[in-house]
Amino acid sequence: MKLNHRIQALALGFAVVAAGGLSVAFAEDAAQSPAANTKQEHAWGGKHHGKHGGKHKGCGAMKQLGLSEAQKTKLQESHKAFREQNAAAIESMKAKHQQLRQLGKDPANDAQRKQLREQLKEEGKALRVKRQASMQGILTPEQQKRWETLKQECKAKHMAKRAERKSADKQPK
Repeated sequence: MKLNHRIQALALGFAVVAAGGLSVAFAEDAAQSPAANTKQEHAWGGKHHGKHGGKHKGCGAMKQLGLSEAQKTKLQESHKAFREQNAAAIESMKAKHQQLRQLGKDPANDAQRKQLREQLKEEGKALRVKRQASMQGILTPEQQKRWETLKQECKAKHMAKRAERKSADKQPK
């Protein structure tokens, strides 16, 4: 009986040591790659973990265009410049989103919510058009045609998933 207890004690001791070693290994790994552990913080204080680990997958259209390294660099620079130039508009939209969330689902706020949604929709569309116009100067004519085709495919795919979710929501549980 004493031997059995000693074996159990040894096994428990090894388990504790192994668990401690693993936690140290994970802590070292986390310290070496802080970018992997960061979570995007939103203006309202929440953290976005995302369905895909915080990485927006989209439809992968940009990967399908066959961009050269120079084009990728130009697009990154263009994106950065766009965000800097439109920072005020982007912040304004964030504030409107925050205001929309604060209105809640109270029926008394329906008119104000509708107005905010329309403003956000118009501002977002204007920014997207502006962004895509800056992108067109970087893409070749063939890539531009492919981009338009891919956009339509992505939109169709998105609408199909949206319809699927709506039909799933309507089904009784």
